[in-house]
Amino acid sequence: MVLDNYRTTLDWWLVPLAKAFRHIHPDVFTWLSLVAAVAGGVAFWKSDATDAGLPLLLAAWACVLLNSVLDLLDGKVAKLTGKATPRGDYLDHAIDRFSDTLFLLGIAFSGWARLEIGVLALTGTLLTSYMGTQAQAVGLKRNYSGLLGRADRMVLMLIIPVADWFWARQDYAAPWESVGFQSMLEIMLAYFALMGILTTAQRFIGGLRGFGADGRVK
Repeated sequence: MVLDNYRTTLDWWLVPLAKAFRHIHPDVFTWLSLVAAVAGGVAFWKSDATDAGLPLLLAAWACVLLNSVLDLLDGKVAKLTGKATPRGDYLDHAIDRFSDTLFLLGIAFSGWARLEIGVLALTGTLLTSYMGTQAQAVGLKRNYSGLLGRADRMVLMLIIPVADWFWARQDYAAPWESVGFQSMLEIMLAYFALMGILTTAQRFIGGLRGFGADGRVK
């Protein structure tokens, strides 16, 4: 699933929202998305399955939602107001990587997952993004292909924390423990790690195919 290809389906609510905020410079939304990511990373880190930790998990979820909306809004406002620039694109992609890192490290250092799985998830995520931007840097079309894109990750990060919160609140038995996982968040990280590595390989091979026998872009 690669939801990055279906971002235009969100225009029914995103365009009116962008028009309402068109008087604000798009960079403001980009920087605010980083603030949301910092808060979300800390909330994930401090959250756990206790009565005190579960509200923090919901707070982290809210930060992921806010980060996602702001990330969509900055680009849409930039296009609507004619302020889309290479600098803005650079800033947007850099902040996205910072946000990815903050969220995943927050989960990795929390009681929901083991650190080593979080590190693998972060590695797969950053390598996936690197292959996409590196293709663009050498003259190829930016590569959004593969099994797992950022939009896919963000959707899962909006679903899984709520699922873990609900499960912990109900005090149900955890079937994933029988296969060695501590939570659904840890399963999500393992999925990010595996799919990230496979997506990196897909984008790497796809990039190589974009060059001719002379080593130049076709």
